[in-house]
Parts: sequence; C-alpha cells; structure tokens
Amino acid sequence: GPQSPYRFVQLDKVTGVAALVGYPGIQTFAHSLAFDSADTLWLLNGDGSLYTIDLATAAPTLVGSVPDLPNGYAN
Repeated sequence: GPQSPYRFVQLDKVTGVAALVGYPGIQTFAHSLAFDSADTLWLLNGDGSLYTIDLATAAPTLVGSVPDLPNGYAN
C-alpha cells in the first residue's frame, strides 16, 4: 500500500532545523504524543491504540489500548 503521509522529524534545539527520522507506517488520527521521564515516546491513536515510537527509526510498537476511549478522543 501507499506510504503513510505522517512522518516523524527531530528538531535541532539550537538551529530549529528539522531532520526526517522516518515514517511510522500507521494511520493516525486525533492522536496524542508524549515523552515519559525515561524519554520513551508514546503515541495514543484516536482509536485507543497505544504505541511506543522508536526515536531512531520512527517504528511503532503496539503495546495495548485504552479501553472505552471514545473514537477520536485521544487529544
């Protein structure tokens, strides 16, 4: 299938320049992204799917889901 239009970039804190990390390969909508204290990047998708995102490759790993999350209410 076609590659997802969603991409992860890394921003240089000094210059503000964005460098492409990669494409997660999942369709996302109404999602939330957050880092935890261990610098793990979490993505909560609008359908309730919960992923961690590899910071070097942007590869997602499905780790579970949030039960009873109304569709589209990840933000």
